[in-house]
Amino acid sequence: MVIFRNRMNWQPPKEQPRYPMLDPEAYHDARLVAPGYDVYELERQWRDWWVDSGMPGLGFPGKAFVAFCKKRFK
Repeated sequence: MVIFRNRMNWQPPKEQPRYPMLDPEAYHDARLVAPGYDVYELERQWRDWWVDSGMPGLGFPGKAFVAFCKKRFK
């Protein structure tokens, strides 16, 4: 199989963002503040929000994630 691409319109693929790492305690705390919610879905939403907000530096990503979950649970 041969794939031809127009070099005039070619763009390099976008670099994947390096998401902040969350420790297991962050997931535990998220379950406490948002009972009944899927913490992995909340994590996906949090990461999307983080990218949309310009990927600011996070000193404590676990605490930022738990705070995001608190706001979603209200």
